[in-house]
Amino acid sequence: MSFWHTLSQPIIGLSPMDGVTDAAFRFIMAQHGKPDVQCTEFIDVEEIRRGTASAWRQLRFVESERPILAQIYGADPDGFYQVAHVLCALGFDGVDINMGCPSKSVSARGCGAALIKNPLLARAIIRAVQAGVRDWASGQAIDTIGLRSSVVEQIQRLTSTAVPPSRQHRSALPVSIKNGVLIGRGVLGNPWIFRAKAWARQQLSTPTAEAPLLDVALRERCQVALEHARYFEGLNDGVPFQAMRKHLGWYCRGFPGAADLRAQLFTTTTSGDVARVFATLPLDPSFPSPTGRGLG
Repeated sequence: MSFWHTLSQPIIGLSPMDGVTDAAFRFIMAQHGKPDVQCTEFIDVEEIRRGTASAWRQLRFVESERPILAQIYGADPDGFYQVAHVLCALGFDGVDINMGCPSKSVSARGCGAALIKNPLLARAIIRAVQAGVRDWASGQAIDTIGLRSSVVEQIQRLTSTAVPPSRQHRSALPVSIKNGVLIGRGVLGNPWIFRAKAWARQQLSTPTAEAPLLDVALRERCQVALEHARYFEGLNDGVPFQAMRKHLGWYCRGFPGAADLRAQLFTTTTSGDVARVFATLPLDPSFPSPTGRGLG
């Protein structure tokens, strides 16, 4: 049975966001909010086929993030077939085919939103992914589908220390989610938003006037931001610490002095710098908490 059928309804998950939902971000979401389902950033099928460092970095995940989908984009059904094998071998719970990105750099190649205007290609891609999942589940070896030997070797290294994903119960059927929502911008600096899932589901039967405020103390907000920075740094995957700064800024909103704090955080280059900035804050109970934010 597909994991989709085991989730509470409506499903409330994390939307894939390019440049945002990386491994560190998803880890923090899993630790402090726990969305029903998570997605990677969208990843180019051709980068996975070539085995680029960027592709492997975006495909990294840990068990606490499950259920997790890999979102991929491209325009070559043969590539989707191969990559479906790769994603199964790496242990992903599902595949999300991007057919909505309007970026010219993507749609000009016939990918993303361009597939909406090309239903024949879209159907061929869906069927290729289904075939890839089905063949992998049937026992087809990853080194028999035409991938470069270097890519096969990298997959074997990545999976050598992990529990092998079960080939049983792998469904190749497409899933249409009509009863759910994926939250995007509302989660930025706010993993706690998923704590309001029960309230959101209650609205179906007994609507209330307004969403509950998720009043998170400044101390906890700083602790989670620092945890995020340390985890990002600990991944040691070659991404400069500057990429972490926008996340730090998102955590620091809605309290006195937030703008000055963001300005300091935007100069940090290590998690140690972040810790030193936070050490200057008056984190006693009398200090005002940030303005709460809920699902509404």
